[in-house]
This record gives sequence, structure tokens and C-alpha cells, in this order.
Amino acid sequence: MDVGMTKFETNSKVVTLMDAPGHKDFIPNMITGAAQADVAVLVVDASRGEFEAGFEAGGQTREHALLVRSLGVTQLAIAVNKMDQESDVYYIPTSGLSGENLTTRSTEAALTSWYKGPCLLEQIDSFKAPQRSVDKPFRLCVSDVFKGITLHDEPLDWAAAGDHVSLTVTGMDIIKINVGCVFCDPKEPIRACTRFRARILLFNIELPITPGFPVEAAVKAAKEAFPSWSATSPADRARVLNKLADLIEARLEEFAQAESKDQGKSISFARNVDIPRAAYNFRFFASSVQHHMTDCSQMDHMGCINYTVRCPVGVAGLISPWNLPLYLLTWKIAPAVATGNTVVAKPSEMTSVTAWMMCKLLDEAGFPPGVVNVIFGTGPRAGDALVSHPDVPLISFTGSTATARVITERSAPYCKKLSLELGGKNPAVVFADADLEQCISTTVRSSFSNQGEICLCTSRIFVERSVYPEFLEKFVEAARQWKTGVPSDPSNNNGALVSKEHLQKVRSYVSLAVSEGARVHCGEGVDALSLPPRNTSGYFMLPTVITGVADSSAVMQEEIFGPVTCVTPFDTEEEAISRANDVRYGLAAVVWSRDVGRVHRVAQRLQAGLVWTNCWLIRDLNLPFGGMKCSGVGREGGKDSYNFFTEVKTITVKH
Repeated sequence: MDVGMTKFETNSKVVTLMDAPGHKDFIPNMITGAAQADVAVLVVDASRGEFEAGFEAGGQTREHALLVRSLGVTQLAIAVNKMDQESDVYYIPTSGLSGENLTTRSTEAALTSWYKGPCLLEQIDSFKAPQRSVDKPFRLCVSDVFKGITLHDEPLDWAAAGDHVSLTVTGMDIIKINVGCVFCDPKEPIRACTRFRARILLFNIELPITPGFPVEAAVKAAKEAFPSWSATSPADRARVLNKLADLIEARLEEFAQAESKDQGKSISFARNVDIPRAAYNFRFFASSVQHHMTDCSQMDHMGCINYTVRCPVGVAGLISPWNLPLYLLTWKIAPAVATGNTVVAKPSEMTSVTAWMMCKLLDEAGFPPGVVNVIFGTGPRAGDALVSHPDVPLISFTGSTATARVITERSAPYCKKLSLELGGKNPAVVFADADLEQCISTTVRSSFSNQGEICLCTSRIFVERSVYPEFLEKFVEAARQWKTGVPSDPSNNNGALVSKEHLQKVRSYVSLAVSEGARVHCGEGVDALSLPPRNTSGYFMLPTVITGVADSSAVMQEEIFGPVTCVTPFDTEEEAISRANDVRYGLAAVVWSRDVGRVHRVAQRLQAGLVWTNCWLIRDLNLPFGGMKCSGVGREGGKDSYNFFTEVKTITVKH
């Protein structure tokens, strides 16, 4: 789980506090209670918000903040679940800022200026926990439901308290439960680009609560569903996948709006790339899985015939990143379930809204309970529990190389199958005979699409010296035309970066380059970003072009994952290849030349899993995707996905 958990007792009721990350150490005096709880405390994590003066009373750090955001009004909902009525939930609205509010009524204005009510425990004690029903045990499993979406430019449309949501995320019995929500005062202006998300944690209060419980329950559900799903014909599985694709496409605008608000990307990118591709992933693998061939050989002298079959592996653990949330989550779920596996999938905790929206469509699409299970949480908690679970024989991960090393270590004792799609430091090599107009327009797109938050983005551009001045001048001009602004404006190419921390990281590389003597031609620190007043505090960054960076610099060696690219001249083909390969990554590369022989020659020598020539990001999903060196292990796509998500078995029959 991505929350700290503390149990304490009050008037014979066991209360489980599920707190914001880092806050558990701020409440040292809670009494350890039993493993079961009568009251679940639903805590809003505002640790990524922008805090104003007065909201950090008590000396707590940003990570310790429990219920604060720059806009002021928030609400903490306490849900007391009635065992005998599966859709009936009590609410105790309250608010608090620090640990003191949990046990005492605070009189400090700094703590209660926006809510002057009784303390948390007083409100809990005002309710009587309902009697458990022996005949109808409460079977709700654990989930972290993201009801809110990140603000980037528009007022937040929170669901009202008491809204019904269907919990399908763990593959357990689908039940209805009321969900308490966070409210904003409609009279208060919404500050743009405040990263804020309402995390509503729903726990099964009939089962032991442990940090690994959500994963344990999800794996159990997936394991129980596997025999039936794996025995389902590929054609029947395909019908379910195609139905889910239909449902996503029917809600394309709803998904696109949520993806844009949650991740920060432009609505145009979400509308035209993320969501259509997410739906197509299901369609592609629904068809692809029905057209694979197996091997057969005959041994006449032995009177035998040999043939191979491919069988699903079991429970597939899938972990997807925050940059293309639904796009890459479905890239993993689709082939896994199409080949007969059941899955436990963990989307990034940074951008989980569309994963939750997809969950609500699974039942309508026809997925049996337990086939697709989605858990929400951070890597160190939910992710670690998943990759180290002995009943999950396969892990598909997309993310950072550093995290992949941890996954490899944690899964090694169980000899799991691993597919690791990792980072890149992708070069483009531009020869003098290239079509510069096409090259520049495409390279601007390859460098800055989705705020540069794509593992395939170009971050190093090597240009043959004879055309270097012309290329640089026109490229900088084109980069300045790449519009950055409010994500909801379809005329903008880029929106906001995913978080304040990530923005600071990307900017730090630009500062490092300048300190090392490089020149920034456009973007960060050079050009002014024009934004509406309410967006000026947002996590926006202009496309940035840098020259004069040494190949040994961290700016040229490390993945920045933002709208930053470096341009440098070269003199010979051999030099260009050598410098392009001189990084620890090997994911993608682009070659620009009209010379067909050179294109083939250079492409074969570049150390990259994907090489485009005179284009970028054209993908045939039948062909493998993956990188060399520190950019990954294994390949996915087409038959490679089919092979990864299945095990081959040789059968010999003597006749």
C-alpha cells in the first residue's frame, strides 16, 4: 500500500488510520489494535499540493501534511460500514491538519480556521458500529480509489458525498458502496496546476489488515479465476476484449479529459493518441492471439510425431508508468488476458484516474470476476508486494532502470519471467543529404511530444557539420512554435509536466548544462511562457534546445524525460555512430538521410531496439518493442507478447 497504517482503540471500536505517505511517523502515540477494524478512516493525501502560509502548523513537513491544499476547504470522511447492507455507509465529516486533531479538540486558528468542529475521535465515538451479520459477511476487498483528478486549469468537478461507485478493481464480489469525497468551496477560485488528488481508501474490515493485503487479495482472486479463464477459447476471450475496446471508444472524450487533467498532457494528445491507442491495444491482441502458429515435426524412424503448444503462464503482474497511463496499462493487460492469463495490474500512483475508469467497464465488457484486478499504490508498497509474490510467475514492467534493478532482485528468488521496458537517451543522426524540412518538423515532434515525457523521445541530435548551422537555426525556430499552455486548449501541443518534483528535476539538467558552459537557445531561462494568471504556478516548461554540451556530461548521458534536447555537430559517419552509441541506454534512434545504403548501414550499427529512418513513432504492433543495454530486457508486441505471456510445451506422440 502507499499509505502508512496505524491502529488504535476508542470505546471498544478498533480504528484503522490509513494515512498519507510519510505521515505515519508524525503520529507516534497511537495504540496498536487488533487486526480487524470497525471504522475505516478515509484520508485525503494532499502532500503534492501547494501550501499557503499557516497551513504547515506544528512544524510538519510537506510529506506530513494530512489534509491541506492551497485552496483551503477539504473534508475527511469516516466510513462506518454496515455489515448487513452492502450499499449502506455512514459518514462522519470532519477535518484536521495535524496529529493533534485526531485526539483533542484544537483551538488553534491555524489548525481549524477552515473547519471548527470536534476532534476526529469524538466524531467516531458519536456513532455505534453496526453489528456484523453472520449470514452476510462483508466481502469488500481493499482498493485505493482516486475519485478526484489533478487540477491543471479548470475547476474540479468533485462527486457529491453519497455517490455510488462499483468496486471491480480486485476481482472480488462487485458491490456498491457510498464514497465520501473532498469538497471545494464553489465561491473560491480554483488555482491552476495544483497537483492534488483525493485518495479514498476502502478497506475490508472483516479481514486482517496488513501492508500487503490488497495485493494478496488481488492475487488470490486472479489465481482462482485462472483455470476457468485459461480454458476459455481465444475467440470468446477476443469478444470480451473487443467489447471493452467498444466501451472505451464510446467514452473517448470522457477518458481523454480525465487523462489530460490527471497527467497534464494536452487534450489533443490524449484525444488523438492515448485513448484511441488504449482501445486499439485490446482490438489488436484480440485478433492477433487467434493467428499464431505452433511447430510440428515427424520422426518416421522412431514412429513419433512432435508438436508444440503454448499455454498461459498464470497470474501476470503488470506495472505501468505515469506518462502514458491508459495507453501503456492496456498494452500489458490486453496481451496478458488475450493469451489466457489473469492479471494483477498496478498503474502509477501518479496517474491512476483512467485505470479506475477502465475498472468500472470490466463487468459490462464481460470479464469474469478475478480476471483483471487493479491495485492502486506506490512501488515500495504495492509494487514490491506484487513482484515478490510467489504466486505471480510473470512480471511486465515499464518504468525506470533503477526500479527495474529492484524488481529483478526482488523477483530473483522465484525465477520469474521478466519483461522490462525501461528508459532511453535516444539519438537522432542527421546527415547532410537529409530532407531538412521534413527532418526538422519530425524531430521537433520527436523531441517535445507529451512534454518530452515519452521514453522514445529524442534527446540527443547529431547533425553533420555542413548543415549544422542551418539545421540549428530552423530547429530552434520550430521549437519556439511548439505551443505550451493550458492542457484543455486543443491548440496547444504541450501541457504541464506531471509534478512539481519532476519539473524541478528537468530544470536542474538545464541549470547543469549552463554551469558547464553550454548555451540554451530557446525555452527554459530564455523565453517567457505566456499563461493565464491562474496557470502561472503550474508545472509548465517550454521546449528547450541546448548546444555546447560535452558527451560526458550528465545532460548527454542521463534520461531527462522532459522537453529538453541537445544538438551537436559531427564530421564523419563513424563519429556519429560512435557518439550515438556512447550511452548506457539503447532504446530508440532515428536516422535522417536520402542515401538508402547509408540508412541500412547506420541503422544496423546503432545500438537501439528500434531504429526509425526518415520518420518517428510509426509502429506496427506485430513487431517487437524493447531496448538494448540498460533500456530493457525482453520484447513485447505481436508474437513476442504472445511468447512472453505463454510457456511453450513440446508434446511427443508415439504411434
